[in-house]
Amino acid sequence: MCVPPRHDLPEGSCVNSETKVFNRKLSKLMKPHNHVVVVMPDTDRKFYTRHGLHMVNLGKEETATKF
Repeated sequence: MCVPPRHDLPEGSCVNSETKVFNRKLSKLMKPHNHVVVVMPDTDRKFYTRHGLHMVNLGKEETATKF
């Protein structure tokens, strides 16, 4: 599973930028392996708690149905 963005930080923050870089590297690294599925969680704000750091049950269920 890719790392979700942090909604408690501005979108252009260095943490979210590094998260995007890491997710691209992870996807590229796992691409040759046919038995691995890389799941990217939804970045929609409604799937996260009020402070934006953790997923609520709806977000967890949505992510679980992706694969």
